[in-house]
Amino acid sequence: TRDWVTLGFPDIAQKRGRYYFEVELLIGCASPQVGVLSSKFVCKPQVASASGVGDDDHGWCVDGQHAALWHGGRHFAWGKCWPQSATAMNGEMVNGISERVVVGIAVDLDERQMWFASNGEWDESPAFGPDQLPEGVALYPAVSLMGRAAFNFGPAFNHGPPTKLGRSFVNWPFAPDGVTRVDCPLIGNSDV
Repeated sequence: TRDWVTLGFPDIAQKRGRYYFEVELLIGCASPQVGVLSSKFVCKPQVASASGVGDDDHGWCVDGQHAALWHGGRHFAWGKCWPQSATAMNGEMVNGISERVVVGIAVDLDERQMWFASNGEWDESPAFGPDQLPEGVALYPAVSLMGRAAFNFGPAFNHGPPTKLGRSFVNWPFAPDGVTRVDCPLIGNSDV
């Protein structure tokens, strides 16, 4: 079967500070929603669910395949779009990204703002601000997808955090060093 899954790091949720991480999306990755979840997000292991990052009030993400930002199950226009094409996956055609994309995520929990970058190109203004990010919320890195991706928690980033936003962003505390792969092309396929 084909499934879309949500993966994240709830044990490293943070309430204060300015943090940065990247997610590398590999060719063929379908409907990726990259961002953060709050500690109030309800995990539903082994239960079919359409709830992922940005699909409820406890997630914020970017979805460049559809040029959208997501929060609270609502989408908002985003000025970037990732190239895509149809790819055969397990005998079915899936619309996935057609080139590698590195998504940068910069989160300022003190000012309650979040920025996204696509292949090192940063948005000029925050994607989400104090109106969407509640005070005192604990957030952690997460992604929803079907396909292959990798979290990069540094120190060797592909592009790095934005530099024009005041104080610098630091690596996400207690995250694993380096790259952590999250491959989920097919659920229930022992060949993967």
